Amino acid sequence: PILFALSGSFVIPEITSYLIGGLAGGIISFAVLDYKFGGENKNFFKKFSKSLKDFSLLILSALVLLVISALIEIYILSVI
Repeated sequence: PILFALSGSFVIPEITSYLIGGLAGGIISFAVLDYKFGGENKNFFKKFSKSLKDFSLLILSALVLLVISALIEIYILSVI
């Protein structure tokens, strides 16, 4: 039972990275739909570039968290 509790607590960064990736996907899909159905808006490219910047930041942080959780799983959980 203690082993399962310890391994469950190390899964939190992995779950967080998946949630952040889902949030990034929602941001970019909203930006694309706004482009498709939003019509002609002169501030669109400013909004789209901000959304693209936010998307890139979130995806990068999700990838970093996923690599960290993979390293935890390889080097810490294999010892336990």
